[in-house]
Amino acid sequence: MTRAHLKIMFEGFFQHFGFGRGAFRSPYPEGICARKATKGKGERRRKSAEDNFEMGSKAKILAVGFAFLLIAVFPSEGCQKDDTVYDCYFYTINDTTDVQLSLYIDDEFKGELPQLASHPLCGDSVLVGTLHLQLTGGKYDMIAKDQTCEKRSINTVKFNDKVFDTFSKVGFLYPESVGTCVVLGLYF
Repeated sequence: MTRAHLKIMFEGFFQHFGFGRGAFRSPYPEGICARKATKGKGERRRKSAEDNFEMGSKAKILAVGFAFLLIAVFPSEGCQKDDTVYDCYFYTINDTTDVQLSLYIDDEFKGELPQLASHPLCGDSVLVGTLHLQLTGGKYDMIAKDQTCEKRSINTVKFNDKVFDTFSKVGFLYPESVGTCVVLGLYF
């Protein structure tokens, strides 16, 4: 078969099945009858769009109500506040003894950081020489400043009965946690 034969066959196929030169023809009849056949179609479309809007808003209301019901019946454990009091011990280890660091937690002065020779662990007798504070579980911004108020160590600590997480911006933090005992070494 030649190209001309194929072209004639395809044109006949498209004409027979209602396609004109590869483009789809309109399903509505042409002429005066076409206007009568499609006269009320716009109004029907508007009604169905309004119905869809009403169904959409009803569905949204039901979804929000269901979400509140789930929150009321199954409260999230992550949203419950940890009221546990933790014994927190703070210290620093520096090679130079002429730099004295002051501890600020959430921009409030808490005390001077003692310098220790080694890293203490929970239960060690060395903890007696550290700065001892009792804090409830939560998130705290901790800053260690020297005598000139220069920030030598900037850290964020988050702890509760399930999580113990630290983040250091300046300097670094040496954390340890066992039960309600939290030992934090701030370094620069």
